[in-house]
Amino acid sequence: MSTYLRVLIISDSPAEVAVLLQILRDGSYDPLWERVATAPALDAALTKQAWDVVLYGETSPDFTPLAALKLLQDRSIDVPFLIIAEKSSEASALEAMRAGAHDYVRKDNLERLLPALERELREARQRRAYTQLNHRLPVYPLTTHPHATSPLQLIFILTRDGRLRYVSSASTRLLGYTPKELAETHLQTHLHPDDHQATWDTLSSLLHRPGTSATVRFRFRHKHGFWHLLEATSTSFHDDTTGAISLVLTSRDLGNSENTFPLLTNRLLHDVLTNIPSHALFLDQLQSLLRAARHKNKTLALLLVRIAHFRAVTKTLGHQWGEILLQQVIDRFRSALRKSDTLMRVDGDALVILLPPGSTAATAQLVARRILQVAERPFLVEGQTLIVRTTIGIALYPEHGTDAQTLLRRADIATEIAASEWSGYALYAAEHDPYSCERLLLVSELYDAFKRDQLVLHYQPKVHLATGRVNHVEALVRWQHPRHGLLSPEHFLPLAEQTGLLKSLSLWVLNTALHQCRAWQQQGLPLCVAINCSMQHDLQDPQFPDIVARLLQTCEVPATCLEVEITESTFAENPERAVITLNRFRDMGVKIAIDDFGIGYSSLGYLKHLPVDEIKIDKSLVLGMTKDESNAAIVRSAIDLGHDLGLHVAAEGVEDQATWELLAAFGCDFAQGFYVSRPLSAAALARWLKESASSKADLSVPLSASQKAKGHVQPVEKT
Repeated sequence: MSTYLRVLIISDSPAEVAVLLQILRDGSYDPLWERVATAPALDAALTKQAWDVVLYGETSPDFTPLAALKLLQDRSIDVPFLIIAEKSSEASALEAMRAGAHDYVRKDNLERLLPALERELREARQRRAYTQLNHRLPVYPLTTHPHATSPLQLIFILTRDGRLRYVSSASTRLLGYTPKELAETHLQTHLHPDDHQATWDTLSSLLHRPGTSATVRFRFRHKHGFWHLLEATSTSFHDDTTGAISLVLTSRDLGNSENTFPLLTNRLLHDVLTNIPSHALFLDQLQSLLRAARHKNKTLALLLVRIAHFRAVTKTLGHQWGEILLQQVIDRFRSALRKSDTLMRVDGDALVILLPPGSTAATAQLVARRILQVAERPFLVEGQTLIVRTTIGIALYPEHGTDAQTLLRRADIATEIAASEWSGYALYAAEHDPYSCERLLLVSELYDAFKRDQLVLHYQPKVHLATGRVNHVEALVRWQHPRHGLLSPEHFLPLAEQTGLLKSLSLWVLNTALHQCRAWQQQGLPLCVAINCSMQHDLQDPQFPDIVARLLQTCEVPATCLEVEITESTFAENPERAVITLNRFRDMGVKIAIDDFGIGYSSLGYLKHLPVDEIKIDKSLVLGMTKDESNAAIVRSAIDLGHDLGLHVAAEGVEDQATWELLAAFGCDFAQGFYVSRPLSAAALARWLKESASSKADLSVPLSASQKAKGHVQPVEKT
């Protein structure tokens, strides 16, 4: 179940917005969002409606975080304000935090965003709750509690040895000290003796890893002698002023009243129905367990339990009976747990079980089986017998994550694995995880790849089997990534599709391929080039044929030198629209091929009605045809079908001489694959063609198998 969230994003980068929204959705949020990039646009957005959070990202130098923050403060808007900062702009982010921003997250450490956001949203809820409770608890007024009036409590900047180099002005109101009185004193001189070791262990661990963060709680002595409980988000950074590693602590006061604080904590942080810890307390308790596990060098297990069809129960029987069912489920679960296990409700249909430090995968799986066992027995609600189905995902510290949000997210992914495998429970496995911060970082970097000329085209030759001649090449996009090297399309095309960059990428490929085609022609190499098209972003666009026609004219390339390839699956999505677009290509003279032919889609009935020139048999069939008679029979049938319909037939994935010879015997027209050549850069392809030409004296003789085995390939036929 997703949590509705109103998000205002200050950014002039659509790619950055896409990354942030994906992070929120991966964190089970359902964002209603708006992007603004200027002060007037921000002002208008703040007027239009209320927001739950403001994320400040990449904007022009004129619109600084301070300027954006001032607009909120001028309107007395108290919502979390988080800065997404490049490493180079940390100084600006810190300046904004001193002025009232809640936190900043570096772009190279986006895993911090969800924990930081969750913490700030929780604090915002608590501030509102404290304000309301002030009117209901006259015996214990919280007039000293700053949450109701100030979104920012305290900021400390610590040197490496723990001295306070900077203290915000909130210290006067909250702790009784002016910033000058606290400056250059050591933090530990102000802490409760029982908190010294744990606090400094956490803070010192950050000093070796700039850009990392942790949450720590400690008691700070007020100037008049009593203790304030503070919660601080601590982040290490490289201080350009001193050249050393420093710590910034964004601290919040959790109260000093011995009577009211327990009452407020119970009301705010426990589920009203079941009195088990709620989502508001979940991360705090998990952080405590993580610190204990880290300190003792032990493992920790988290189980996320999702109750299937819980929403359907509440809609059918009513919310009240849904809650009664949940209470019965929780009572059952408690009976299967030990006293050391902690049960929490984190969502409408989701519960979390935290096992104590030292818990292993085997322990977690045993608990999961117990939960499934007690959940099997029917429940009785409003006279009706209900069967509850649960799926359980397990994540382990430190194997699957070292922070609360990562463990929760990966346990959630494990529930998806359990549901898909009908196994009841599953342990998180990285190979099943389609999400990662590295993947999200790639999205942002892909946007920059266009501007930084990191995209390149490689070209794979397609050889005529009967003559060995090369007249056609397929254009294949690659990304020359600065960190990962040359990336193939499967690493970034799904990201481009998810973030709306696929259309721009398709146009770049088309434009680059046609310009290269023209360059080859000027060199006396009249090669035709094939490009891959998608249904969603190319064939679905009624303007796409016009764009292709203009580019052909601009590049002075004949339409017959261009071939567009679509997959069977792409065509099957919307055959009517595909036929309209493909007919326009046929009228222009552009050649059309169906790629990945034969992998199981039901477009054969439309094949005879399509304006298609060629089918390309999928490599999964070609690779095994010499060892699998069934594959060979399918390939041969596809070749015969294509020829019966008057089409050329090409085979992909030709990697050895035996496959080459069998395809030739079947009468296949073209072959493409590593046995012919790997995809090559434009310059390498030209050299390859020249070397192939010089290695064969008589170009009129068809290529024999023995010549092919030696790498003798005919060059393009000169005109």
